[in-house]
Amino acid sequence: EKAAETLLSNPFIHFDGNGLLIAGEGGVYYAKENACTCKAADFHRVCYHRICNRLVRLYNSKQGH
Repeated sequence: EKAAETLLSNPFIHFDGNGLLIAGEGGVYYAKENACTCKAADFHRVCYHRICNRLVRLYNSKQGH
């Protein structure tokens, strides 16, 4: 739910084809399929940044990008 909310409300998101750059109040994070630069990832947890990246990838694949 947090991932979808972030994608819909955060204007500071950029997908570069490999990963997702997300800027927000907590900082700037770069999420890829199996990694992220956030603290949750430091503890080997799946963070909402990675879920955002996955959602963008799924959307792009359905759109033919």
